Amino acid sequence: MSNGSSSKLLRLTSAKSRASEDFQESQALLTRADHNRRYNSSNEDDEDYQEGENDDLLSSAGNLISSQTVAEKPKEYRFRWPTLIGIFLAISFVCLIFLSIVVTPALLEEYAKKAVSVEPTKISIDSFTVKGFKARIQADFKVDASRVLNRHVRLIGRFLTWNAREVEIKQSTVEVTLPDYNNTLVGIATVPGLVVEIRNGHRTSLDFNIDLELENIDGIRLVANDWLDGGLDRIHVVAKANFALQSGLLSLGSQSISKDIIFEGKELPTIPRSYVDTINFREDTTSTYGNHTLVADVSIFIENSQPVELEVPALDFQVLVHGCDAANLIEIASAVTSSTRFHPYSGAHLDVSGTVRDLPKSLVEPCPDSDSSPLDVLISDHIHGKNTTVFIRGSESPNHGMPDWISKILSEITVPIIIPGHQYDGSAKNFSLTNTEFSLPDFFAEPGSDRSYSHLSGKIIASIKIPEEIKLNISVSELRAFINVLFKGMKFGEVNLDKWQKVECKIIEEQKDPGRFLKLQTLLRNAPVKITDDSVFAKFVESLLMEKEAIMIGIEALVDAQVSSVLGKILVKDIPAEGTVPINS
Repeated sequence: MSNGSSSKLLRLTSAKSRASEDFQESQALLTRADHNRRYNSSNEDDEDYQEGENDDLLSSAGNLISSQTVAEKPKEYRFRWPTLIGIFLAISFVCLIFLSIVVTPALLEEYAKKAVSVEPTKISIDSFTVKGFKARIQADFKVDASRVLNRHVRLIGRFLTWNAREVEIKQSTVEVTLPDYNNTLVGIATVPGLVVEIRNGHRTSLDFNIDLELENIDGIRLVANDWLDGGLDRIHVVAKANFALQSGLLSLGSQSISKDIIFEGKELPTIPRSYVDTINFREDTTSTYGNHTLVADVSIFIENSQPVELEVPALDFQVLVHGCDAANLIEIASAVTSSTRFHPYSGAHLDVSGTVRDLPKSLVEPCPDSDSSPLDVLISDHIHGKNTTVFIRGSESPNHGMPDWISKILSEITVPIIIPGHQYDGSAKNFSLTNTEFSLPDFFAEPGSDRSYSHLSGKIIASIKIPEEIKLNISVSELRAFINVLFKGMKFGEVNLDKWQKVECKIIEEQKDPGRFLKLQTLLRNAPVKITDDSVFAKFVESLLMEKEAIMIGIEALVDAQVSSVLGKILVKDIPAEGTVPINS
């Protein structure tokens, strides 16, 4: 083969190689027949090959041009949804990261303050600790975007919470302060991790335990005293929390939020109402103090209008009453309560046992400008059906295993307890005079002299019912009385027995009226009768002179009695008594 032919062959081979590469890249379609013919020729066909060389070259060139033409033809565009969604998610993820770092903390704080509410449904005090208490909280976590007034905050907050759906709140601490009391830090509560639904309109029921440590006992005492005194019209509480948030795999970092909570009006807890169901007085003859003591057993029903459940252990209290000065309280007894469990929105009975040992002089001595002592007033009011108020105050010394902080708070809080009075059906029954003598005045006597008065004489007999709750050995040593004298229901005179009369007294039991009675007897000698209505008195005298039978007059009296008991002598005033007395003509 000549050099010229070889050169042409090399150029042809090179062109074929390039055409083959272009074929593979441009995916031009060559016929299978041409391909087989090109590669299946033998050496014997070299001459035929040389003769057809020009034709093959033209064919190859044509195929090459055709391949280039196909390669230059633009491809048909296809819309790729997965790619677009991936790009959108990537951008959204970047935006969420940006929002969580730059915008979210401040926005979420404002949104959470308004939209989020936590309503306790039940609070159970499980146990008291040295510094506070442990409690179980059951509450409803609610999200209400309509409470957010700022439209932009509301929309962005709803969008972010809709995407997050729920968040995990890591274990956190909550500080509770009282701005109205110099920002007093009341306590710090440790709250466990919680998972809550944060989409608008959703509610999450929570059930968790907290550990509260009290920080300022004096602040709590001030609030409690203002509340009990009725001088508290609102309670302003600020809760500050620091916590870490996480939504799925995305950490939202540490957040700090504070919420103002104001209790006022109907939201302000009211003082629990209490009722004295029963009260019994008895004498303790087994006292270790050497003398007999008075014991008062009281059953009190206390209402609970809050969703709080707690076990109140046995507590020691002081019992106090008003002295001569209403601002001065006098301790009269020590008391111990039973342990009682209170359930949410349900009252419970509390049994109290009070012991009276030695009465202070300020309690039994007459007040200035009066012949009654504070104790006399207290007992007389109770007997006459008036409500009496006693006060209880916690013991200063810790007891029954209670933490010191509870004793400190209770010892500085005074709680009033109202004891309802008891009307004793007139108290004095069968009030009468026997061997009665009624002498008319001397109409010629000097006015104002003893002879110018009518006089009444006889033996006074009366029965005074002892209240069922008083199971004491009591007696009456002296009495005095103010008596109205009536004729046919109309008053015409008064008898003032202002001097103490000696009394014979014994305890009896009557069959007609079950119970114990004090039977009293005393002599009435020539007691002057002051005429208050001359016309009624004239009718009485006329009947007394004209009638042959005994004339009945009415007696209405208020009796004061010196009652002796384990407490000593007590003046009981204004015991009502009434009866009818026959007067012989």
